[in-house]
Order: sequence, then C-alpha cells, then structure tokens
Amino acid sequence: MLLNYEYTLWDETTIYFKEVFQPIEKLKRVNELSLFGFQVDIQNDVTLQKVSEKLKSLSSLRTFTAYFPCADWISLRGMRHFSNALSQMKQLSKLSLHFENCPSLDDQCLHALFKTLKKQKNLQSLELDFRTCRMITGKGLKDLTSTLKRMQFLKELCLGVANQTHKNTPDLLAPGLTHLISLNKLKIDFTDLYVSQDTDFSSLWTSSAHLNSLRVLSLDFSSTAHRSPPLKNLSTNLKSLIHLHTLSLSFRFCSIDSGLETDLLVQCLQSIPSLNNLTLDFSHFENMDGHILKQLSLCLGALTNLSEVSLLFNGCQGLGDADVEILVCELGRLPNLHSVKLNFVGCEPIKSTHYEALKVNKNIKNLTFDYQKCEFSK
Repeated sequence: MLLNYEYTLWDETTIYFKEVFQPIEKLKRVNELSLFGFQVDIQNDVTLQKVSEKLKSLSSLRTFTAYFPCADWISLRGMRHFSNALSQMKQLSKLSLHFENCPSLDDQCLHALFKTLKKQKNLQSLELDFRTCRMITGKGLKDLTSTLKRMQFLKELCLGVANQTHKNTPDLLAPGLTHLISLNKLKIDFTDLYVSQDTDFSSLWTSSAHLNSLRVLSLDFSSTAHRSPPLKNLSTNLKSLIHLHTLSLSFRFCSIDSGLETDLLVQCLQSIPSLNNLTLDFSHFENMDGHILKQLSLCLGALTNLSEVSLLFNGCQGLGDADVEILVCELGRLPNLHSVKLNFVGCEPIKSTHYEALKVNKNIKNLTFDYQKCEFSK
C-alpha cells in the first residue's frame, strides 16, 4: 500500500517544531513525502538539522521532495545533516530538491549533497534546482557532472542550474550527460543564463546526441541576457534521438534575428519529423513578427505526426490577424492533431473566426484559444 504524506513548514515551525513533527516518527512505512516552506528568516539552520534528524527514521521513502526557497541560512553543517538523512533512504527512486535563490548555498554544500547522491543506487528520477544561487562556481558544476557520471540508470533528469555569472555552464554540464544512457526525460532550465559571444552550447548538444533512450526534451532559454537562443548545432544532434516524441522550447523575453536564428529553429523542428508533442513559448518575444511566424507555421504544417501543440505568443505586439490566419491554416492540415493551445493575448487585434476555423475541425478534441484577454475552449 502506497502512503503519501505532506508537510508545510512556515514560520511557526521553529516554535512548534516537536508538535508538528511528532507524527512523522510514527510513519515508518511512508513511501512519499513532500516538505514545503523553510521560509524562516533565522540566523542558523537549526530547523534543517532538526528536520534531518526526523527524516532518518523514514528509511522506506521512495519519493522525496523538499523546497528551500530563498533560504539564506543553509550552512555546510546543516547540509551535511540533511545529506546524512538522505543516505538512510536506501529505497529512494525519485528525489526533487529546490534550492533556488538560496544565497548561502555554495560549492561545499553541493559537495556534501553529491557525495550522498553518488551512493543512491536505486535513484531513477532526479530534479535539482540551483537557479540564482550565486555562491556556486564552476567547481560546484563540475561536482554535479561527476555525480551524473555515476547515474547510468537514471531515467529522468531536471536541472535548474543557470546563473548570470557563468557563461561556460553548458560546457561544464556536457560530460555528465554522455553517461546517462538510460535517460528518458531531460529538462534543463537556462533561465537568466549569462550568454556571451564565447558561450558555446555545441558540446552540450553533442553529449545529448548519445541519449539514445530519450523521449522527452525540455529546454528553457528564457531571459538569456536578451540575446539570441544558442540553437547552433542542436538540429544535427536531434536527428540522433530516434525515440524523441516530445519537445518543449521556451524563449520568453528573448530575441531572435529574423533571418539566421529563425532558420536554426526551423531546422531543429524539421530534424524530428516523428514528433508527437510540441510546445513553443515565445511570450514577450522582443522581435516576433509575421515573417517569423510564417516560417514556423509552414514548418509545423510538415510535421504530420503532431498530436498535441502548444504555442504561446502572449505579449508579442508584432503579430496580427493575417499572421495568425496562416498558422491556423497550417494547423488545420495536420491529420493527427487532437489537442491545440494558442495564446495571443497582448498581440494586435485578432478575429474570432480563427478560433471557429479550428473548432469545426473534427480531429481536434481539445482546443484553447486565448486572445484579447478572452479565452475560448472546446
């Protein structure tokens, strides 16, 4: 019998700690546990140490999730206690840890955590979020890569490691991906990544080409210093992923030159004609216009295996009614399409006739069309 348990820790936790955590000691057979909160502004990490002591009794955990948002009190000592607790979870198969915007989290803290993760033999799903943790340097990212090399049986990996100060993040991650031969799902969040002329994603894409079991790929380039998303050489390596059926690309608050970079994006989509599920997020894209949308529309029209499409253009003021008409026409030709989500809120005025054109398509069972602060669903 699978037991699920959830705790939310707020400021009162430090006051009523024993009262709040007393039930955990009695749940020796709990399989799933989520801890939310840790938003306490205190001078030390005594809370983390006490929580870790309680977690040691839950050796049967298979799924564990913990959120530490904006925790500025995490120390090496506290992380060692927490890592020690994780080491007791011998049956752990799914682990999700969120440390985004924790200013005190540094390379030493990561080393203590990764030392434990390397010994987790049953781990199949791993999610680590270190976004905007500015104390983490290239040394910490190399330690992450070394850890990934020990996880050949990992099936799902989600990473949030972008930092505005590390232009070589892609190169540091690349060696670790090569060894994940069993990986089915890969998600990397590069939001706010510092992109310069020297930043090269080629090694990362080359490493990804070895992931022969990969089925789901999600890449987020949002707010990458408002420069062009680094898609060079990605299409060449996508061709090697013969089992890939789901692709998600996010370019929120980015900018692409209407010529070369658009062509690179089209090449990426054309390199996987067997694609079933596609999500493209261009929300608040700086120079999105009708020419770019036309190129994308014609490309989508050739992906005849698509069954689900989600296209977000909210805040793209350069798009208008005529541009959307071309997109709707191409989507209507896809024989296997049954789910469509379109968002044009904040664009130029768009006629409701485009929604009607998709609505009458008998193949489309699920339809969401947002525009002019209005939403239509089928």
